[in-house]
Amino acid sequence: MKLNNIVDLFYKQASERPNQPAIIHGSDVVSFGELKVLVHQTAQDFESRGISSGDRVLVFVPMSIDLYRICMALFHIGATAVFLDPWVNRERLGVCCDLAECKGFVGVRKARIYRLFLKPLRQIPIHLPLKVSSNSVKPDLSPLKVGGNHPALITFTTGSTGIPKAAERSHGFLYHQFQALHELMRPDPKDVDMPLLPIVLFCNLGEGCTSVIPTGKLIKPNAIDPKELWTAVSKHGVSRITASPFPLLKLAEYVLENDFNSGSLIRLFTGGGPVFPNEARYILNSFPKIKGTVVYGSTEAEPISEIDMSLLAESELTAGLPVGEVYHKTNLQIVRVDKDQVTEMNTGEIGEIVVSGAHVLDGYFRNPEAEKGVKLNIDGQKWHRTGDAGFVDAEGNLYLVGRVKQLISRNGGLLSPFLYEHAFQSYDGVVCGTLLEIDEKVIAIVESERGADQVLLRETMITTGLPVDDIIFIKSIPRDPRHHTKIDYDALKEDNEVRG
Repeated sequence: MKLNNIVDLFYKQASERPNQPAIIHGSDVVSFGELKVLVHQTAQDFESRGISSGDRVLVFVPMSIDLYRICMALFHIGATAVFLDPWVNRERLGVCCDLAECKGFVGVRKARIYRLFLKPLRQIPIHLPLKVSSNSVKPDLSPLKVGGNHPALITFTTGSTGIPKAAERSHGFLYHQFQALHELMRPDPKDVDMPLLPIVLFCNLGEGCTSVIPTGKLIKPNAIDPKELWTAVSKHGVSRITASPFPLLKLAEYVLENDFNSGSLIRLFTGGGPVFPNEARYILNSFPKIKGTVVYGSTEAEPISEIDMSLLAESELTAGLPVGEVYHKTNLQIVRVDKDQVTEMNTGEIGEIVVSGAHVLDGYFRNPEAEKGVKLNIDGQKWHRTGDAGFVDAEGNLYLVGRVKQLISRNGGLLSPFLYEHAFQSYDGVVCGTLLEIDEKVIAIVESERGADQVLLRETMITTGLPVDDIIFIKSIPRDPRHHTKIDYDALKEDNEVRG
């Protein structure tokens, strides 16, 4: 099919399977045909209120039928949906709003109340209704024909300092990402998927798959109740789950503790954070009849590679964490970047992973400084720096050894805190641990279970040859707020318990 607008993928499915459920959320169910009508009504309503092609609309709506109805209506008229992290503080929210210059705002009740007290939100001129307010649809309401570079989504990774990084996804980029995930996941319209990663539900709407959104809080992965996830699986006959590792591990624990079988589930996909061999074994032990896949990628490039979970479970973690074969449409190099000098590394040598391809983000919204730091020009081609260190073996398999800036130089080699984070999990009573270089010393930072014998843990770690100068126990090691999977090293370095 000729794609004029990313929403065309959904409209094709709505025409072919109008009565099939598109999204199930709690007791609310909307079919593909019903959702198409709602999208048309919403697009018509937004246009009548002054939103048009090229306008940016700030969306404060959690995963729900309303979220996807609103986003697809914005795509339909050529407007851009703008998202901020829900945990952003007031100061950063103001900076993001100033940068995005949104013309419209739409949000749930809590966000609308929030808007009353925050000037940056009040200054957005058009306040759009959350619910559909139009019952009629023009007979011919075709989506706007847009170019491949026309922006569809802007998502801010706010950080705490400097100009916020905003990933700007065009209609063309979303289409190529859709194609990449299609090849990776090989979906079938008969699939009933429970996607905890919002972008995957967009793909499901373009594939004709039914999506189940579980009830409860999905914004913070560490607050997700595995009982609610399993209730949704059992009630709706979910055949596939796509989620970041943390909630998937919580679900695996819940299933194992309650001695449930796999039920209707046949596939698991996980990404957004590292999965170590022992975690893969645990998940497969909980779901023995399921095929699992671990996807390595990032906001800017998804997917980069994939590995079968059973293969990962059998791996020995020595030189690096295996993340499998590189996706065939991803161009990948391992390089060393020293100022303006880029050197390609040989097979098996550690360097930074850089990628290019049609599904790799071209740049950031109004942030040339950020682009300068993560984009490379190699022989006239633009490459994206992932910030991850790794290597490729002789068979072409990719391995991760952590973030480039976290590697520690020791005795003429590189010490990878990332690999030791896996080793920490082997110590009884340790929840999480990593290595930091502080004042030219290698320090182990350890979060232990309440009641764990820290004296014994310290003695055990030293006896087993942990290459550190000291060990510091802290109450909690900060994780990334998006997936609650990766360690937030910047926040950890600022932790008062670490700084002494």
